[in-house]
Amino acid sequence: MARKNEEHNFLDPIWYIETFLWVRSKNKKIVPFYLNPVQRHYMAHRSKRDIVLKGRQHGFSTLKLAEYLHDTITNEATHTKIVAHKREAAGKLLAALKLMFFRIPPEFRPRVRYDNKYEFTFPDLESQITIASATDDAGRSETINNLLATEVAFWPNAEETLPGLLEAVPESGNICLESTPNGVGDPFYAEVQKARAGQSEFTLHLYPWWVNPEYKKPLRKGENLEPYSEEEIKLIAQYNLTPEQIKWRRAKIRRLGQRKFAREYECSFLQSGRPVFDATIIEHWPKKEPIYTDNYLRVWERPKPGERYAIGVDTSEGLPDGDRACAQVFKMSTWEQVAILHGALKPQVLAVYVDRLAREYRQGQPYGVILGVERNNHGHAVLVKLLEFETPGLYFFKPQNPGWDTNPATKFMMVDEAEEAVRRGLITIYDEATKGEMIAFEWKDNGSAGAPEGEGNHDDTVTALCIAWQMRKATQWQIWEPGGREGGRVMVIG
Repeated sequence: MARKNEEHNFLDPIWYIETFLWVRSKNKKIVPFYLNPVQRHYMAHRSKRDIVLKGRQHGFSTLKLAEYLHDTITNEATHTKIVAHKREAAGKLLAALKLMFFRIPPEFRPRVRYDNKYEFTFPDLESQITIASATDDAGRSETINNLLATEVAFWPNAEETLPGLLEAVPESGNICLESTPNGVGDPFYAEVQKARAGQSEFTLHLYPWWVNPEYKKPLRKGENLEPYSEEEIKLIAQYNLTPEQIKWRRAKIRRLGQRKFAREYECSFLQSGRPVFDATIIEHWPKKEPIYTDNYLRVWERPKPGERYAIGVDTSEGLPDGDRACAQVFKMSTWEQVAILHGALKPQVLAVYVDRLAREYRQGQPYGVILGVERNNHGHAVLVKLLEFETPGLYFFKPQNPGWDTNPATKFMMVDEAEEAVRRGLITIYDEATKGEMIAFEWKDNGSAGAPEGEGNHDDTVTALCIAWQMRKATQWQIWEPGGREGGRVMVIG
């Protein structure tokens, strides 16, 4: 019985790590590897495809190195690859790996051979561990069973290197992409946003500074940190922070500056260019889990009697690799987001979904919903179907022109007014994909606004939000209702 229990423990990575492995601590001492609370939380929630957005010094690279070392030397024919953002970092990972491996008791340590400085081969197992930097030929063709990619946001040419590495990992393999954030628009940022929106194979793990119990500074006797800033008050309310944590935060900001602290500890992607929306406001919006979700729809609140709702719709062609369609639903009494429809939906399919949303939130109440659909491009096809369905609440830009007309003048107005609403705290967003696109949304040199250049960057959720916000100004004659103007039927799209 004891032998079976020991065998079970030997295959348990946490037991193995805390029994056999040693690491170098922050004060440079060699100590047994005991998982900290953040590492333990991750191990309990990890999957085969993880993307970790983290603050500094939580110990994720060390943890994954230990986990993959255990997997490699307890299984046959296992290839683990560790890729750092630069050679210096690869060298540090190599030193950490050597320390772990050679502290394992000899009776539990497999025979090792060095094929070169950065490659460990275990000939009796036909397994190996390779460490490389993203500046090397890290993406060459090979089968990888465990891939750890560290500080991916800082990789040079990540758009070329990362896809090759990911393709080398079979379905049965494990991938972990981990990094502190860098700029908006890079491949790591794009993958984080897809994971946030539930449109990625990766599970997102988010670990800002306040989840680490080490990040606090003791107060002196009688020390009082009040008055707290407006931002500190929000953080205290949202994350139940202590005065000791606030003191630590203030000290770090004094040393690093607000911008660098936000990136290195609060998991904030740096905005380049001229961002439209203030990222600090967006990142401090409350988190709220949807009460319903499917492939396209997420709902935070069902329609309530007596409430009025605004829906903004951005259309698309519906191609899998193209822009997505989006419908944003807001409760007009508070301008909280209550639902979002988002996905690669063809115009005719989008029209069916939007018609159902409008009827659901209208609740049979005249003028209970205002539905603004962008009429440009594929919007015409959506509007034709909505007119055919006699969808209530449809907004008319002009008497014979259903839909919202986006042109250079109205685009600037709708973006500018949405920015003001966010800045003044008039709008609350719960959807993570929308938050991500808002943070990336930027002013262009020609005076327009949109997503940053680059594959995987979109702004459909922002466009739908801006249209919904414009619906607050709609007059009654601009809203189609059954039995209303022209007998309740309008058949012309001008």
